[in-house]
Amino acid sequence: RIQMAKMLSNYAINVLWMEPDTSKWSIKFNDISKEQNKKYENAVTLAYQLWIMWQNVKNNNFRPNDEVTRAEFATALSRLLYKTQDWTWKTKYYEPHLSKLYSEWIITKINPIMKEKRWYAMITLKRIIK
Repeated sequence: RIQMAKMLSNYAINVLWMEPDTSKWSIKFNDISKEQNKKYENAVTLAYQLWIMWQNVKNNNFRPNDEVTRAEFATALSRLLYKTQDWTWKTKYYEPHLSKLYSEWIITKINPIMKEKRWYAMITLKRIIK
């Protein structure tokens, strides 16, 4: 997950020329070490400031080393592209994000529990540029 935060933050800043909202406070997660923050150049905070990824307020954990599901990736990518902070949806949080990306031919498979692969994420980001 921390790698996804880094990848999408870099994409937002260096490709889409987005500016992080630095007026948003820097968040601290219980499960991200200083070493991880340094290694990934505060990517989690940047993803938060860019409205790509949000804080789990229940336990203040980010789960930096967990694998990313297609639902998580689609939600983060959709927030990045469409600036959607909160879509009203009657079922699962990720469904409008998956549906929008699928309808735009940005993602091709909408299985929400599928584990995301870095190579697929990179191909997906290239599709957006075209």
